[in-house]
Amino acid sequence: MIISGFDWQNAKVLVTGASGFKGAWLCAAVRQLGAQVYGTVRSQPHPASAYKIFGLDDIVVAAAIDVSDHQQVYDLVNSIEPDVIFHLAAKALVPVGLRDPRRTFDVNINGTLNIIEACRKLRVCSRMLVCSTDHVFGNVEPFNLPQGGFKEDARVSYGGPYDTSKAAMELLVRSYHYTFWSELPAIGITRCANVFGFGDTNSRRIIPEFVSSAKRDRFIKVKYKRNGRQFIYVTDAVAGYIYAVSNLAEGGHRKKDRQPKPPGRVPFTPTFHFAIENYEGTQEPYIEAGGVAELAAKLFGADVDLSGADYAPNENRIQALNCAATRKNLGWEPKFSLSQGLNRLGQWYESRNDSSELRKMMQDDVETLTSTLR
Repeated sequence: MIISGFDWQNAKVLVTGASGFKGAWLCAAVRQLGAQVYGTVRSQPHPASAYKIFGLDDIVVAAAIDVSDHQQVYDLVNSIEPDVIFHLAAKALVPVGLRDPRRTFDVNINGTLNIIEACRKLRVCSRMLVCSTDHVFGNVEPFNLPQGGFKEDARVSYGGPYDTSKAAMELLVRSYHYTFWSELPAIGITRCANVFGFGDTNSRRIIPEFVSSAKRDRFIKVKYKRNGRQFIYVTDAVAGYIYAVSNLAEGGHRKKDRQPKPPGRVPFTPTFHFAIENYEGTQEPYIEAGGVAELAAKLFGADVDLSGADYAPNENRIQALNCAATRKNLGWEPKFSLSQGLNRLGQWYESRNDSSELRKMMQDDVETLTSTLR
């Protein structure tokens, strides 16, 4: 299938973090587009994960490697010679980063460095998408948030170990792309809001927690009600990733004429934002956790306890992305509002004990996603 001029049919695609929530959905989608899919996976993916429910063991050529080990990464990239790399593998949970900051910095920074260095030395891969996060702007007070949220060209900052490791990772990617552009694939960076959908096994995320509580107990207890976040349904995020890669140019090492760097010697790594920017009951580009709970309770007939604290300790108070440039440059728009996505997830919990029905629901979403790409 050809999207924005890029032919995915038989393209060799490597997805690091393939057994993660977003990684599994991405593998299923690019396979549907006709790609050959390779992935790095955990040694024991969760049995209720999207990876297992999709049956990706039979689709993805999997390798259980540590991306922070440079030789393992080099050997993997050398053996696959991928056309496209989606780099999602990361230590991505804030509490994990707080408990083990050294490992978080190692995986998020050195893991990315290993991927890029392997491509540079081996002269493989034409396009690479490095997946970052909306955490890279650090802990922002509501009154300091730029109008409409942070734009794609906003400067990154620091916060906790996870936030800072991702910000440092972005700077590393831009440094390499700026310095060694003629030896590297075309590279893009994505920042995504909180992704939700079928097959997410992380019960700490508030949407799975709120929806499952509403469906099971008809009651939602909110620990921290004022933290402001954006969200995005998983197929909208995956569509964004595919559009982003499809719109990247060929990497510098693929260009025969070896054109000089762009004039002005400024950073030129494109950055893409994917988030829902409009929420019921607020004019802000984000919604507070209490608002998410109230929306879920309204949809599923539950009660809400909002007696908890205002803000979670060691968590950013507000996170919000402005997606205007991404929408303009990629022609991308989220298909699901927050309430539509929550309703969809509610169906998941109604069928959670029927694995064949869950797989059908997920496959239906993949087919709908890929049929709308152009």
